[in-house]
Amino acid sequence: MNIEVSIDAAKALLRLRRGANRMGYAAVTAINKTVLAVQAAERERAARVFTLRKSDFILRQVAIVRPFASVAAGRFEARVSVGQKPRLLLGQYETGFTRQPFKGKNVAVPVLGGARPTREAAVPAELRFTALQLRRPVTGRRAPRKAGPGTPLRRGLLRTFMVPGAVLQRVGRGATRVLYVLARPFRVAPRLEFYRTARRVIARDFARNLKRQIDETFGRHA
Repeated sequence: MNIEVSIDAAKALLRLRRGANRMGYAAVTAINKTVLAVQAAERERAARVFTLRKSDFILRQVAIVRPFASVAAGRFEARVSVGQKPRLLLGQYETGFTRQPFKGKNVAVPVLGGARPTREAAVPAELRFTALQLRRPVTGRRAPRKAGPGTPLRRGLLRTFMVPGAVLQRVGRGATRVLYVLARPFRVAPRLEFYRTARRVIARDFARNLKRQIDETFGRHA
């Protein structure tokens, strides 16, 4: 008795190629769903731990997805990062940093109820430190070597003036309010937790997303 086995690999190879293509789409979909979940989690944390005065801008910058995974581009990875625009300190909140002045020796910290109307509000454009144009007084005699606590060191627009440690504004006869406190560079604590949040979401979602996409893809085309 002769027993013959005939194997035709053509159909199997064709199915494998199609399967590999579908597998690629399943993987890319799982990657992109996971990275969007990371983006949402990063934004949720930022909204919770920071006082957002330009919320739309900050929430865009706290988690930028670029690029997404793409089968057409042969890219089976996606990246999410914190924006790096000039003077944007957001990324430095990951490890903490020393707040340095943009100019001079002191950091101008806006006072609540002074330059900053409310905790959630931005400093009005006309009360921004640089907009006040604080300049040394021009006098016909030499300024004293040591200024007293009430001696104006500089004068600016909107009836503002600088004394040691603060910038004030005259708001009425004999009345002033503090706009800024002038502080030495100070340490800002880490609060962003970008990496911790991303790792938590990836560990929670990626394997589950990939399994779901594979099940849906191959189940539908089995």
